[in-house]
Amino acid sequence: MFELMFGICAFNAICVGIQFLVAREKPLKRDPDAPKQSACAPVLSVVDAVAGSPRLLYHLAAVQCLVWIGNTAWNLYAGQWFGNAVYGGDEKEPEGSELKIAYEEGISAFTWGGQGKAVLQLISALLIIGILLNTKIRPRLVYAPCIFVGLVVSILAAFFVGHSGTFAIVVMIFSVMPETGSFAIPFGLVATLNKRAEEEGKPVSTALQMALLNCCVTIGQQICTMSLAGIEAHMDLATALPCVFIVAGVAQAFGGVGALFLDDRPDGYDESESFSESDDYSD
Repeated sequence: MFELMFGICAFNAICVGIQFLVAREKPLKRDPDAPKQSACAPVLSVVDAVAGSPRLLYHLAAVQCLVWIGNTAWNLYAGQWFGNAVYGGDEKEPEGSELKIAYEEGISAFTWGGQGKAVLQLISALLIIGILLNTKIRPRLVYAPCIFVGLVVSILAAFFVGHSGTFAIVVMIFSVMPETGSFAIPFGLVATLNKRAEEEGKPVSTALQMALLNCCVTIGQQICTMSLAGIEAHMDLATALPCVFIVAGVAQAFGGVGALFLDDRPDGYDESESFSESDDYSD
């Protein structure tokens, strides 16, 4: 773990160093004739930006929270699920015992599943970007199927995987789809909306709205963690872990349906315009 974390930190440091070498920032100059602002002006501008945000932002926030209840079940508890529920092991048993060996086999399978998730996440992210850039498919029609994939694999994990390690690896790999969609689509929609609002002269705060979506990720994580704690209070861990995927599936079901109703109309879209004004059907 130490070597892994050191490698990640070193890689991040290299990327930041490259950014400092190639990026050029233009200093902002204050207009000397601009009226003086009070100390509360920055806070008030943020309030104005949030108050003027479209309903889509809050709709996205609700969907994001639901999606990350399901994502957390896989990101935080999949390893324990493999070791305790799928392989029937116990990490607290002494080294060399049958239960300890079973747990280690489960963690080994979990590692293979994690590698598969990383590969699928890269491929699916590129595929989503390609679809959104090169087709007229609405973002919600891409996001919702990603969430419903998470619903299906959560139900499979809860009721059908049992003690099949191979089956567990497959469902874990596909569990990454809601996470990929939640990173690729909501933040892009917010950026597009804010660009439109800026062109219309409305106050916006992109950073604040992005932070709101990130907070919803944290809320989803807390709800999932509290759910597991409540379930585990009434049963053993090996039985409780599959139940967490039931909670994840329910949340992703609501999140997927919510995503289908996102108001993601493109710029310039007008529902009242069925035909072009220049069309002439008198002949």
